Amino acid sequence: MNIMLGGHLDCAFVSGSYPGKFARCGSERPSVHKTEDDPYRALFHRAGMIALLSDAVIRFPDLSLGTRTMRSFRAADGRTYDPISLQDLEQDAQRLARLLVYLGVFSDEALATMHLRARDDFQEAKPAHHVEDVLVAALHAWMTRSTLVLSRGDQQILQEIVASVIEHGLALPFGLPDLHPVSWSDPSTFGAIANLKPDDVADLNDLRDEPVIRTYRQRLRLMLNNPRANCATVLAAALQEARAADRRLREAPADILLTTCRARIFDSSNIGCVELDPFNWRDRRGSTRKMHVIIMSGESDLSRI
Repeated sequence: MNIMLGGHLDCAFVSGSYPGKFARCGSERPSVHKTEDDPYRALFHRAGMIALLSDAVIRFPDLSLGTRTMRSFRAADGRTYDPISLQDLEQDAQRLARLLVYLGVFSDEALATMHLRARDDFQEAKPAHHVEDVLVAALHAWMTRSTLVLSRGDQQILQEIVASVIEHGLALPFGLPDLHPVSWSDPSTFGAIANLKPDDVADLNDLRDEPVIRTYRQRLRLMLNNPRANCATVLAAALQEARAADRRLREAPADILLTTCRARIFDSSNIGCVELDPFNWRDRRGSTRKMHVIIMSGESDLSRI
């Protein structure tokens, strides 16, 4: 499973490139960047653990693998636009993000999520930038056929985007995963994984090739490849097996929740009547294949982000 981290999880993962960035007092990886109450620590733990249990973290589309352009169908007759470059689509994401913020479509809760920043991040939090990051992550995941991984707060942002698109009859530049059907009460779709509380990306690299982690990763891959698998049951069995083989995993809390879904792609064709189309996106049609999305959350701290 290749993953594409989006929104806050991506930012936290990048922050973890600093040595000892999320180490606690007494760690062997001291860092001048370390702060004990950094709100990104829990987010890095979640991003780091799903990275450990995945085959690869995709940072950007590999243009040599045919992801340079996409084609969008005009209508059922199969006529197509000229290929649309990745750069143009990313610019479209920026335009859409600014328009959504201008229209005031986001709830106070979603806006609070957008303003969350690491303690040492002195850049001004701008909602349009964060929305753009989430949109581009969804685009890149679709183009690379990778799994989109988001926090619960960024899941809510995508849900509010889709809801506002329907409400305003707003055309979309590319398809977005519809996350409204995601259930937080169905054990077949969510379960707990261990939290090894990595200090930084180097800590993850040290852990990655350990036999117990490779086995844990294989169990997760088998579950995700089987749409009929009960997520809670399989993850509990995988965690029990891993703990039996490794002391650090036995001591690690299972306080990270993983929710998995196969989301349908929502685009302008799903809107009853397009009423707002300032950038001529009305007739674009994307692929109808579903997107695999994973939502990472916590049982206690920062559970809403």
